[in-house]
Amino acid sequence: MVEIAGIVLLIQGVLGFAGPAFWDRDMGVVHLVADLPPVAYLAMAAVGAVLTVVGGRRRKAKERRAHSGERREP
Repeated sequence: MVEIAGIVLLIQGVLGFAGPAFWDRDMGVVHLVADLPPVAYLAMAAVGAVLTVVGGRRRKAKERRAHSGERREP
């Protein structure tokens, strides 16, 4: 779930920055809700990238534990 949220944030951040920077028009969905500066879109993309990587690592670690029979203590 974290990975999916990260991908959505990454896409919206890239579209929000690239639209006005390269095509002179707003792109993505965030501009419909808030008027953010380009730096905020870059930060959104960076947070999305981090969440995507963290989510992928957590998922892979969980799969490795499941295949090895190892149990994680709560």
